[in-house]
Amino acid sequence: SIQIKGNERDNVTVGNYEEYWSPGHLEKKGVFDENGEPIGIWEFHFYKNQGHKKIDFSTPPNPISGFTSGGKLRYISQIRNQNWHEPVGPITFFGRTGKIVAQGQLGVAGQPLGKWQYFSSDGKVKSQGRFIRGYRTGPWVDKVKGKDGNVYIFKANFYNGVPLNKISVFDKDGEFLKKIKPHKIQPVYWTSNELNLYKFTTES
Repeated sequence: SIQIKGNERDNVTVGNYEEYWSPGHLEKKGVFDENGEPIGIWEFHFYKNQGHKKIDFSTPPNPISGFTSGGKLRYISQIRNQNWHEPVGPITFFGRTGKIVAQGQLGVAGQPLGKWQYFSSDGKVKSQGRFIRGYRTGPWVDKVKGKDGNVYIFKANFYNGVPLNKISVFDKDGEFLKKIKPHKIQPVYWTSNELNLYKFTTES
């Protein structure tokens, strides 16, 4: 940061405060009380306008909301990690249309934890299971649209993000079709402004 706007009293920053990545590019802004503690709603902007987040310091444990670079709501979490300005615990993600796309929990390191659900545009569950330390673990169910336009249901047991055996494939009505082996595994990635659903391609 190369520019700071604020007031100091007895070596304590008080009142309105702004800090910039560079001239005209805000990094954070908010208000400090007389003791130099943040109060009210603060804004934290990512570098090069990659979105921002808001933290409500007036309501412990400090709800936090994330927004895209276009200002659309990306996620809401009711708890702020006390060591970093990042969400922890229950969190809800929203898509471009404002509908819920995922719900679950985040651990203190920001990784997916416990039960997660992902939703399609019609609000139905399209994927669900559990994470441990950011990796798929245990039974998972995924509804996948095939190249033929049909919806298929994939079921598999995972350990550290990798299927333990072949993946069972069912049609949309739940009738068993076949088993397939995993072909390519992509790990889970999560940052405060992006969520990538764990995906895998398959071969017979």
